[in-house]
Amino acid sequence: WSEQKEAVDWHPRFKLQCKPGENTLNIEHRGNFGYAVPYVPPLLGAGSSNLKVLAERWSAAGLELSVSGRAGHSYTIALRGASRVTSVSDGRLKGAALTIEMPASRENEYVNKTVMLHLRAQ
Repeated sequence: WSEQKEAVDWHPRFKLQCKPGENTLNIEHRGNFGYAVPYVPPLLGAGSSNLKVLAERWSAAGLELSVSGRAGHSYTIALRGASRVTSVSDGRLKGAALTIEMPASRENEYVNKTVMLHLRAQ
């Protein structure tokens, strides 16, 4: 296999010689990191209260997430590869979950926040 490098990540490229019939390619990988933001559909006619990811910025230091959520709400994001997180700024890490507390506001409107996850190199 070879690496196909892109602007922000890379992809493996495979060249295979397959025999007629069923063939299987097994790919083993480790050290991955990712997150999943849960989505709950709003009730019919109601406004959304889900967390929204506005931007993500990857760097050598880790992942900076710019998010928007309802003022005063708490959101939990599932993390894959959470053992790579060394510290979190403006969030709480517990196991494989990141909790983000949105700042309070006079109205139940959407407010923005930036969370930094510092990652250990692979």
